[in-house]
Amino acid sequence: MGGTTADAQRDACDLAFSLTNQKLSEFGPFAFQSISIKPFRVERDGYLFALEYEKSDDGEWALLWPNDIMFHPSSDGKYST
Repeated sequence: MGGTTADAQRDACDLAFSLTNQKLSEFGPFAFQSISIKPFRVERDGYLFALEYEKSDDGEWALLWPNDIMFHPSSDGKYST
């Protein structure tokens, strides 16, 4: 269990990262690399399901709908959403 932010946000995040690193180490050596995505957009029953790519002077990112989750390149080589 990773804890909750009610327990203290820093403690909960530290524990979550520790557990994630523990699980990743079970796979053996790995390297983070760039990925490619294939954007799509479809509406069903009035709901938008999409993975959209956007780029501006501020950077680039992908948006996953309907949950409005943003993925963007990491500035420090770590996973970032």
